[in-house]
Amino acid sequence: MIDPHIARLDYPKAAIKLKITTHTEQSFRQNACAKEPFTTAWLESLPKASTLYDLGANIGSYALLAIALGHQVVACEPGFANYARLCDNLVLNNWLDRCVALQVA
Repeated sequence: MIDPHIARLDYPKAAIKLKITTHTEQSFRQNACAKEPFTTAWLESLPKASTLYDLGANIGSYALLAIALGHQVVACEPGFANYARLCDNLVLNNWLDRCVALQVA
């Protein structure tokens, strides 16, 4: 069965899945690469196997992109709903071993 809440991040070079349940997640987080192409380009330019600290990770769009590009990530998100979705997305992509997710401000 296909889950209607599972979408793909708008990064054409990797199949990164996101759990999307709100309009904001769909409008801004699912389309994060188009929204901030300079952030995408910066992540692509990092030296291989870098460690990224994503402060204010939200649901993890850029953290997931960094992981797909081969980096380790420490993702900090204080909001409980966003943190829960960040964890959902790490599980969905089977990347719990590539990211330390912290619910801190």
